[in-house]
Amino acid sequence: MIPDFQKQLIHFPTRAAEQALLTHGARFGGEAWGDDAGGLTGWTAQLYEWLGAFDWLGWAVLSLTGNFIIFGGSVLFCEWMGRAWRNRPLFAQRQAITRGDVWVAILAVVLNSGVGVLGWILWKAGWIRIIHAGWGRTLFDTVLFLGL
Repeated sequence: MIPDFQKQLIHFPTRAAEQALLTHGARFGGEAWGDDAGGLTGWTAQLYEWLGAFDWLGWAVLSLTGNFIIFGGSVLFCEWMGRAWRNRPLFAQRQAITRGDVWVAILAVVLNSGVGVLGWILWKAGWIRIIHAGWGRTLFDTVLFLGL
């Protein structure tokens, strides 16, 4: 059964829904939440097991690395867009990057990585459950997230 402190965070409409989560949950770090990894199979189940094997310091390094790669990619993409559509600039005059801009960017990457580490810690503690509710739900969540 799910501990009472976690039931306060997760609303289960029925006891059957709670039992379904236990039956179809995930297995990480020796905790048996079910055998089919929350509906995840194949490489996705292996990916979650690999991510679950990190310690918090390893996850922090991975999170920082990933966030800096994403940041660098977005800078490169913006530079490419500026060159590709040179005849349609967003601003009348290009602005120089200031020291403050750099610090704000670094702070944003570090804070985003911190949120990732906190989420990983909560996931490992069992407060966050990762399940695959189906591709339709994934598509719906993506469209909702993008605000379309």
